[in-house]
Amino acid sequence: VNFNALYGFLVKVSKLVWKNPNIQELDINPVFVDDKRAAAGDVRILV
Repeated sequence: VNFNALYGFLVKVSKLVWKNPNIQELDINPVFVDDKRAAAGDVRILV
């Protein structure tokens, strides 16, 4: 598991929510993490 990739993914998601105050809910399930990257399998955003 690449924890740096997971950290980067979480920072990007946090910035997305921070910069878009209209986002009321964010659901990411699942998050795939391997030795190279982290990626969302499915995302639901409620504005």
